[in-house]
Amino acid sequence: TAFHLIRYMVEIWQLSRKQNPSRRLSAIIPIVIYHGRRKWKVDTHFADLFEDFEPFKNFVPDFRYVLYDLSCYSDIQIKGTILSRVVFLLLKHIHDDEIGDHFEVLCELLSKLSDQHTALEFLESALKYICSATDKISELNIQKGIQKAIPDLGDQLMPTLAEKWIAQGLEQGLEQGLEQGLEQGLEQGLEQGLEKGREEGRLEGLRDGIGLALRVKFGSAGLDLQKQIASIRSFQALKEIEHVLLEACTLGDVKSLVQKLK
Repeated sequence: TAFHLIRYMVEIWQLSRKQNPSRRLSAIIPIVIYHGRRKWKVDTHFADLFEDFEPFKNFVPDFRYVLYDLSCYSDIQIKGTILSRVVFLLLKHIHDDEIGDHFEVLCELLSKLSDQHTALEFLESALKYICSATDKISELNIQKGIQKAIPDLGDQLMPTLAEKWIAQGLEQGLEQGLEQGLEQGLEQGLEQGLEKGREEGRLEGLRDGIGLALRVKFGSAGLDLQKQIASIRSFQALKEIEHVLLEACTLGDVKSLVQKLK
């Protein structure tokens, strides 16, 4: 970490020198915010990277960075503005099994912001981070959190946000499925197997994405329909379901199409 920090510091100084050639360099206080699962045990001095620093201490640079290990602080001890508290608490709890419950509490903090537009933008960024860092948050937690963060707009904005997650889930599912299919085909070592793997991957990816979409948009009510969709083996039919699902206002709209395509 100290090695990376000195590189960043040098880059900052280089930019400063380029922009203000006649001005002397400014001091930089490097700060590390740590939120890993294990306690931080690395020394915070740059000099400790050297094998034998003492005889050469007058000839090599040294500095210490300020470390904030979030695991060492209780939630009450983490203070500051609403947004900074939400950021630090989210980082602190991101690996917890109860991240869904923590998310709802953080959304209550966001509701105290006077500007709901700021709360919404921050909420979207937080959800992107959460969904990329953990799979221990449920759609119900997300729905409750949104309603708590922006109570006046939550019900109206939920479909819009859901559509974004749906599109992202479909894309990720398709990519993952295609990759799995290619892997399967390569292992078989036959062109026929590869083509079959590709097709199976595309189908599986679309099914996974549609399943995520159903859960996000309609909750547990969409689970039975997901089982019916699992039996559909037409890529074109699944794409048609995907299109209708993004626009559908009720689960019945999707059910009608699925029954027609089965």
